[in-house]
Amino acid sequence: LQEGEIERLGDDRVRKLNIRLVAATNVDLQAAVKEGRFRADLYYRLSVYPIQIPPLRERIADIPPLIDAMLTRFCTLYEKKLLGVSDKAMQAIKRYQWPGNVRELENMIERGIILAPNGGWIEVEHLFANVAAGDFNETQISQGGSLEKMAEPCPSSNLIDAILASGLPFEELETRLIDEAVRRADGNLAGAARSLGITRPQLQYRLKKKDGG
Repeated sequence: LQEGEIERLGDDRVRKLNIRLVAATNVDLQAAVKEGRFRADLYYRLSVYPIQIPPLRERIADIPPLIDAMLTRFCTLYEKKLLGVSDKAMQAIKRYQWPGNVRELENMIERGIILAPNGGWIEVEHLFANVAAGDFNETQISQGGSLEKMAEPCPSSNLIDAILASGLPFEELETRLIDEAVRRADGNLAGAARSLGITRPQLQYRLKKKDGG
Protein backbone atom coordinates (compact mmCIF):
# COMPACT_ATOMS: atom_id res chain seq x y z
CA LEU A 1 0.00 0.00 0.00
CA GLN A 2 2.76 2.44 0.90
CA GLU A 3 4.95 1.89 -2.18
CA GLY A 4 2.30 0.72 -4.65
CA GLU A 5 4.14 -2.56 -5.19
CA ILE A 6 3.46 -6.27 -4.74
CA GLU A 7 5.54 -9.41 -4.80
CA ARG A 8 3.61 -12.49 -5.86
CA LEU A 9 3.84 -15.62 -3.75
CA GLY A 10 6.82 -17.64 -4.99
CA ASP A 11 7.99 -14.83 -7.27
CA ASP A 12 11.28 -12.95 -6.93
CA ARG A 13 10.20 -9.88 -8.89
CA VAL A 14 8.53 -6.77 -7.47
CA ARG A 15 5.67 -5.46 -9.60
CA LYS A 16 4.34 -1.92 -9.67
CA LEU A 17 0.59 -1.43 -9.29
CA ASN A 18 -1.71 1.30 -10.55
CA ILE A 19 -4.88 0.76 -8.55
CA ARG A 20 -7.33 2.66 -6.38
CA LEU A 21 -8.24 0.83 -3.19
CA VAL A 22 -11.67 1.42 -1.65
CA ALA A 23 -12.40 -0.08 1.78
CA ALA A 24 -15.64 -0.01 3.76
CA THR A 25 -16.56 -0.96 7.31
CA ASN A 26 -19.29 -0.48 9.89
CA VAL A 27 -16.71 -0.57 12.70
CA ASP A 28 -15.30 2.52 14.41
CA LEU A 29 -11.71 1.97 13.30
CA GLN A 30 -10.29 4.82 15.36
CA ALA A 31 -11.68 3.18 18.49
CA ALA A 32 -10.46 -0.22 17.28
CA VAL A 33 -6.94 1.17 16.84
CA LYS A 34 -6.96 2.62 20.37
CA GLU A 35 -8.15 -0.73 21.76
CA GLY A 36 -5.51 -2.66 19.82
CA ARG A 37 -8.04 -4.49 17.65
CA PHE A 38 -6.89 -2.93 14.37
CA ARG A 39 -3.37 -2.17 13.16
CA ALA A 40 -2.59 1.53 13.35
CA ASP A 41 -0.22 1.47 10.37
CA LEU A 42 -2.87 -0.16 8.17
CA TYR A 43 -5.52 2.31 9.33
CA TYR A 44 -3.41 5.34 8.43
CA ARG A 45 -2.53 3.88 5.03
CA LEU A 46 -6.21 3.27 4.25
CA SER A 47 -7.56 6.49 5.71
CA VAL A 48 -6.55 8.82 2.87
CA TYR A 49 -9.99 10.22 2.09
CA PRO A 50 -12.55 8.91 4.60
CA ILE A 51 -16.26 9.33 3.83
CA GLN A 52 -18.76 9.03 6.66
CA ILE A 53 -22.14 7.72 5.45
CA PRO A 54 -24.97 8.33 7.95
CA PRO A 55 -27.19 5.37 8.89
CA LEU A 56 -30.36 4.88 6.88
CA ARG A 57 -32.58 6.16 9.71
CA GLU A 58 -30.92 9.56 9.24
CA ARG A 59 -31.43 9.49 5.45
CA ILE A 60 -35.20 9.05 5.19
CA ALA A 61 -35.27 10.91 1.86
CA ASP A 62 -33.02 8.19 0.36
CA ILE A 63 -35.52 5.40 1.10
CA PRO A 64 -37.99 5.89 -1.83
CA PRO A 65 -35.32 5.87 -4.59
CA LEU A 66 -33.61 2.89 -2.95
CA ILE A 67 -36.93 1.04 -2.89
CA ASP A 68 -37.56 1.88 -6.56
CA ALA A 69 -34.22 0.34 -7.53
CA MET A 70 -34.87 -2.74 -5.39
CA LEU A 71 -38.37 -3.19 -6.84
CA THR A 72 -36.97 -3.15 -10.38
CA ARG A 73 -34.29 -5.70 -9.54
CA PHE A 74 -36.37 -8.14 -7.49
CA CYS A 75 -39.49 -7.95 -9.67
CA THR A 76 -37.29 -8.99 -12.59
CA LEU A 77 -35.70 -11.75 -10.52
CA TYR A 78 -39.04 -13.21 -9.38
CA GLU A 79 -40.87 -12.39 -12.63
CA LYS A 80 -43.58 -10.38 -10.89
CA LYS A 81 -45.39 -7.18 -11.81
CA LEU A 82 -46.36 -5.01 -8.85
CA LEU A 83 -47.88 -1.56 -8.50
CA GLY A 84 -45.31 -0.64 -5.86
CA VAL A 85 -45.32 0.01 -2.11
CA SER A 86 -48.59 1.28 -0.65
CA ASP A 87 -48.68 4.62 1.19
CA LYS A 88 -49.33 2.90 4.52
CA ALA A 89 -46.41 0.52 4.00
CA MET A 90 -44.15 3.43 3.03
CA GLN A 91 -45.12 5.25 6.25
CA ALA A 92 -44.20 2.14 8.26
CA ILE A 93 -40.87 1.86 6.45
CA LYS A 94 -40.02 5.50 7.19
CA ARG A 95 -40.94 5.11 10.87
CA TYR A 96 -38.71 2.08 11.35
CA GLN A 97 -35.23 2.68 12.82
CA TRP A 98 -33.30 0.34 10.44
CA PRO A 99 -30.60 -1.13 12.71
CA GLY A 100 -29.51 -3.25 9.72
CA ASN A 101 -29.32 -0.24 7.39
CA VAL A 102 -29.69 -0.72 3.61
CA ARG A 103 -29.11 -4.48 3.73
CA GLU A 104 -32.10 -4.88 6.06
CA LEU A 105 -34.23 -2.69 3.78
CA GLU A 106 -33.19 -4.82 0.81
CA ASN A 107 -34.18 -8.04 2.59
CA MET A 108 -37.52 -6.55 3.62
CA ILE A 109 -38.38 -5.37 0.11
CA GLU A 110 -37.43 -8.77 -1.33
CA ARG A 111 -39.74 -10.42 1.23
CA GLY A 112 -42.52 -8.01 0.31
CA ILE A 113 -42.19 -8.79 -3.39
CA ILE A 114 -42.34 -12.53 -2.69
CA LEU A 115 -45.48 -12.23 -0.52
CA ALA A 116 -47.39 -9.53 -2.42
CA PRO A 117 -49.96 -10.70 -4.99
CA ASN A 118 -48.96 -10.32 -8.61
CA GLY A 119 -50.35 -7.07 -10.00
CA GLY A 120 -51.02 -5.67 -6.51
CA TRP A 121 -49.39 -3.46 -3.89
CA ILE A 122 -46.81 -4.34 -1.26
CA GLU A 123 -48.63 -3.79 2.04
CA VAL A 124 -47.45 -3.57 5.66
CA GLU A 125 -48.28 -7.21 6.34
CA HIS A 126 -45.99 -8.27 3.47
CA LEU A 127 -43.05 -6.45 5.05
CA PHE A 128 -43.46 -6.88 8.80
CA ALA A 129 -44.39 -10.15 10.46
CA ASN A 130 -47.56 -10.68 12.52
CA VAL A 131 -49.56 -7.65 11.46
CA ALA A 132 -52.83 -7.34 9.60
CA ALA A 133 -53.56 -4.37 7.37
CA GLY A 134 -56.30 -3.08 9.66
CA ASP A 135 -54.13 -3.30 12.75
CA PHE A 136 -51.40 -0.93 11.65
CA ASN A 137 -53.06 2.25 12.92
CA GLU A 138 -52.93 0.84 16.46
CA THR A 139 -49.36 -0.43 16.31
CA GLN A 140 -45.85 0.86 15.87
CA ILE A 141 -42.63 -0.70 14.62
CA SER A 142 -40.18 -1.52 17.41
CA GLN A 143 -36.38 -1.32 17.18
CA GLY A 144 -36.30 -5.08 16.59
CA GLY A 145 -38.71 -4.91 13.66
CA SER A 146 -41.72 -6.37 15.46
CA LEU A 147 -45.13 -4.77 15.97
CA GLU A 148 -46.08 -3.43 19.37
CA LYS A 149 -49.14 -1.64 20.71
CA MET A 150 -48.86 2.12 20.48
CA ALA A 151 -49.14 4.07 23.70
CA GLU A 152 -52.32 6.02 24.22
CA PRO A 153 -51.92 9.55 22.84
CA CYS A 154 -51.50 12.32 25.36
CA PRO A 155 -54.76 14.33 25.64
CA SER A 156 -54.39 17.87 24.37
CA SER A 157 -55.47 19.21 27.75
CA ASN A 158 -52.39 17.61 29.31
CA LEU A 159 -49.95 18.67 26.61
CA ILE A 160 -48.65 21.72 28.49
CA ASP A 161 -48.28 19.68 31.69
CA ALA A 162 -46.28 17.05 29.78
CA ILE A 163 -43.99 19.68 28.26
CA LEU A 164 -43.36 21.43 31.57
CA ALA A 165 -42.80 18.11 33.34
CA SER A 166 -40.10 17.17 30.83
CA GLY A 167 -37.83 19.84 32.30
CA LEU A 168 -36.37 20.64 28.88
CA PRO A 169 -35.38 24.25 28.19
CA PHE A 170 -37.40 26.13 25.59
CA GLU A 171 -34.53 26.15 23.06
CA GLU A 172 -34.24 22.36 23.28
CA LEU A 173 -37.99 21.91 22.83
CA GLU A 174 -37.95 24.17 19.78
CA THR A 175 -34.96 22.30 18.32
CA ARG A 176 -36.62 18.91 18.77
CA LEU A 177 -39.88 20.14 17.27
CA ILE A 178 -38.11 21.58 14.22
CA ASP A 179 -35.96 18.46 13.73
CA GLU A 180 -39.01 16.19 13.89
CA ALA A 181 -40.97 18.35 11.45
CA VAL A 182 -38.08 18.31 8.96
CA ARG A 183 -37.69 14.53 9.39
CA ARG A 184 -41.38 13.88 8.79
CA ALA A 185 -41.26 16.08 5.70
CA ASP A 186 -38.31 14.04 4.36
CA GLY A 187 -36.10 17.12 4.45
CA ASN A 188 -38.57 19.30 2.54
CA LEU A 189 -38.38 22.67 4.32
CA ALA A 190 -41.57 24.01 2.76
CA GLY A 191 -43.53 20.98 3.99
CA ALA A 192 -41.91 21.16 7.42
CA ALA A 193 -42.76 24.85 7.69
CA ARG A 194 -46.41 24.17 6.81
CA SER A 195 -46.68 21.52 9.51
CA LEU A 196 -45.24 23.98 12.04
CA GLY A 197 -47.56 26.78 10.96
CA ILE A 198 -44.72 29.11 9.96
CA THR A 199 -43.24 30.30 6.69
CA ARG A 200 -40.22 28.73 5.03
CA PRO A 201 -38.04 31.85 5.63
CA GLN A 202 -38.99 31.70 9.32
CA LEU A 203 -37.98 28.03 9.45
CA GLN A 204 -34.71 28.73 7.64
CA TYR A 205 -33.96 31.50 10.15
CA ARG A 206 -34.54 29.12 13.07
CA LEU A 207 -32.41 26.40 11.47
CA LYS A 208 -29.59 28.88 10.89
CA LYS A 209 -29.90 30.09 14.48
CA LYS A 210 -29.92 26.49 15.76
CA ASP A 211 -26.72 25.70 13.84
CA GLY A 212 -25.02 28.77 15.25
CA GLY A 213 -25.19 30.76 12.02
